[in-house]
Amino acid sequence: MATFPNNGVQYAPNAGTDPAVVPVTIGSGVSVTTTATSLVTIPANGAPVLLVNGSGATVYLGGSGVTTSTGYALAASTAVYVTYGAPSPQIGGQSLALYGIVSSTGSTVTPYTATAWPGAANLL
Repeated sequence: MATFPNNGVQYAPNAGTDPAVVPVTIGSGVSVTTTATSLVTIPANGAPVLLVNGSGATVYLGGSGVTTSTGYALAASTAVYVTYGAPSPQIGGQSLALYGIVSSTGSTVTPYTATAWPGAANLL
């Protein structure tokens, strides 16, 4: 049986021996206001980004034109896992700029981005 951790990122082929380990980079917290605020760009390789709304108010997520009535509601002290495009660095895809807005009281959102993403190709 393999020991944890094996060298490199762990994927499905080692299922049952090691946990899946995907290193992340913790971004700077972004102060979200009543104006659409750029949070993070979801990478074209399909790597997920974890967005953590650490405190404050509900943040509404969407494109550059996001509003409190059109955005995805991310409640205070919660998180959401976001992916976009093809789930493989070998295939490529499109990146996506993600914005946030609040209705009144500000909040801080911190993005956690996968730095070594296996994508679908390594899961087969």
